[in-house]
Amino acid sequence: MPGSGLKNHAKHAQEHPDWRYVELKTGHDAMVTEPQACADLFLAAARSS
Repeated sequence: MPGSGLKNHAKHAQEHPDWRYVELKTGHDAMVTEPQACADLFLAAARSS
């Protein structure tokens, strides 16, 4: 099934306690269609590292 590799990685990230999984409800160009949501995620990641 196409894309199943990504689904496996997403499942691993969702289930692993050391990972924070976030999914944006957007297509491939999230930085174009949801720039604020992307910026918020990047800033949150920077603050937590």
